[in-house]
Amino acid sequence: MPRGIQNAYIVAEDCCGNITKKIVRLNVLDNVPPVPVCIRNTVVSLVGGVSPGENITKVFAESLDNGSFDNCSPHIYFKVIRMEELLGTINGILTTSRSSAVQMPARRSW
Repeated sequence: MPRGIQNAYIVAEDCCGNITKKIVRLNVLDNVPPVPVCIRNTVVSLVGGVSPGENITKVFAESLDNGSFDNCSPHIYFKVIRMEELLGTINGILTTSRSSAVQMPARRSW
């Protein structure tokens, strides 16, 4: 069933064949996050100069996937970020000294 407000019917029938239908509205939610399954210990080669900051490589996020899935959607978004971008966060959520959490923009993805 797609997420959101959906119409459904409850149908009851007695032993004499009398049928009653009642329409109900359902709010379908997806409260289960996607499950990331990653290839570990990937090694890539750098190309470019020997100066710091001049070496580059391309790593496509899909190349690191090893069967990630979502129970409600056939489409999963992948993104590769540097590990140092996660420092000081809890699963991509930046925490402050006042115990409130602020979502880091465009950083929490798979």
